[in-house]
Amino acid sequence: MNGGRLDRAAVALGAGGLLTFVFTFSDGAYRPYDFLQIQGVGLIVILALSAVGLLGGLLGKRLLVFVSGVAFAAATIIQLVQAGRSPNWLEGDGSTLSVLLALAAGLLAVGLAPRQTPPDRKEP
Repeated sequence: MNGGRLDRAAVALGAGGLLTFVFTFSDGAYRPYDFLQIQGVGLIVILALSAVGLLGGLLGKRLLVFVSGVAFAAATIIQLVQAGRSPNWLEGDGSTLSVLLALAAGLLAVGLAPRQTPPDRKEP
C-alpha cells in the first residue's frame, strides 16, 4: 500500500464490510442491538466483495476497488428488486439493502476519485 488517503479509505470500507459477519450471531429475536439482518448468500456476497475492496486498498489497485463497488451496486439493485418477494437470492431485507448500498457508494466514490500524484521535487 502506498499510504494514500484513498487507499486507506478502501481498506476501511473493506474491513467494515468484513465485520458484518458479527451480525450473523443474532438469534433473530429483534433485540435493540439486532438492527441488521445478514444471512446466507447475502453474507457470502458481502464478505467476498469486501475482501476484494480491502485487497484493492492494500495493493493500491484502483480497478479492484472500482470492481468491488460496481458489484456491490449490482447486489444492491438485486436486493431492492427482490426484497420481500420470492425468490430472494441474497436472503436479505431492508437492512441488508442499506449495507450493500453504503458499501457500493463508498467503494465507487473511492474507486472513481482522481488520484493525485505528487509533483516531482527537483533539487536546486
